Amino acid sequence: MRQPQTVTAATRPLRRETPRRERLLVLGAAVADPGVVARYRAKIITVPGSECRWWAGALSGRGHGRFWVAGRIVIIAHRFAFALEHGRVKWSV
Repeated sequence: MRQPQTVTAATRPLRRETPRRERLLVLGAAVADPGVVARYRAKIITVPGSECRWWAGALSGRGHGRFWVAGRIVIIAHRFAFALEHGRVKWSV
């Protein structure tokens, strides 16, 4: 029989209620971390003869790519890609 998994503050995903500023800071730190970027790029498939890139990692129930950083924080893959492509963006927080 499987043991129930213990959920702690360190393993619980950030909820939508997490302040926007905190979520943006996490995204900014993740984009600046070469290890995180390498893990992200390992989940991308380039389609030959096309500029399209396909996400080969985890998907949400709605079909969006999901990417974990810091062990507990889920970032939607296309948002991470946007941040990588456009660098630091002035967000109104």
